[in-house]
Amino acid sequence: MASCFVGSVSLKGRVGVSRACGRGGVGRTSVVRMATTTTGWGRTATEEELKTELPKLFVYDHCPYCVKCRMAFGLRGEKYDLYFLANDDAVTPTKMIGKKVLPILSVSGDAMGESMDIIAKIEGDSPVLKPATGRTDVKEWLAKTTDTQRMLTRPRLAKTPLAEFQTK
Repeated sequence: MASCFVGSVSLKGRVGVSRACGRGGVGRTSVVRMATTTTGWGRTATEEELKTELPKLFVYDHCPYCVKCRMAFGLRGEKYDLYFLANDDAVTPTKMIGKKVLPILSVSGDAMGESMDIIAKIEGDSPVLKPATGRTDVKEWLAKTTDTQRMLTRPRLAKTPLAEFQTK
């Protein structure tokens, strides 16, 4: 059971991405933090940058609730550390919030689950995401098509070349 990590992400400047994933075997992979800069490669971080602890968001790449949380950070242009967990890693989320559910936001060691609670924490008093419209036609369409959507997407997700599905 291994976890995958993608380094600090910000939409205000370059987006740096580095994946370190464990495949098979016993035990866990070490987490690798990638330095990202807006001024180019090879720059040394300032003391202030080294002291700054970014919020950590633990996600599955295939999870729509995780995408929603990533979108909230992105629309606000805030930096955060993004961790992709392997789909079979039950230990990491259970240690953090008591069950295998993502997304999880960890700030200064305090972890929380539930995408809408995470978004509320990210947005505070100045929301960027608009509230639900309450459109009944959309609700009716979703109710009619949910089972079909699941039958079409779920078998295909496990076959996509996402790192979170590569450990079994």
